[in-house]
Amino acid sequence: MACILSFGVKKSVLFNNLLNAMNLVVFAFMIGVGVFYVDFQANWIDVGFLPYGWSGVFSGAATCFYAFVGFDIIATTGEEANDPTKSIPVAIILSMLIALVAYVLSSTMLTAIVPYYEITTEAPLPDMFGVHGRFAGIMEW
Repeated sequence: MACILSFGVKKSVLFNNLLNAMNLVVFAFMIGVGVFYVDFQANWIDVGFLPYGWSGVFSGAATCFYAFVGFDIIATTGEEANDPTKSIPVAIILSMLIALVAYVLSSTMLTAIVPYYEITTEAPLPDMFGVHGRFAGIMEW
């Protein structure tokens, strides 16, 4: 990243935007293609709600907590905003809502496609297509 920053701010912003665009394409692919493999009856209804109980919910929440770290950079760069008293809180809330929706949507898709006892811990999102034999060669490195 230091090498990219050495090319200047405009190049590093362009590189950052490119990486964000790639993330959005992969996320849209995962959600768009995953819709065709959803099996609510087998993965949600037959298994029951909260198979690991509330301890599993709190364990997952503790893991996801670190996804919401880093929003302080919005406040740090606030001196560049035109109206920081209005734009900083709006930016933080919108960023947190977008991250929340992305995490809930991806975990919903994962648990609706793969039974909870077959979810791998190493790479659960790429493996959710491998469970059905689709994209298995593409997703494996």
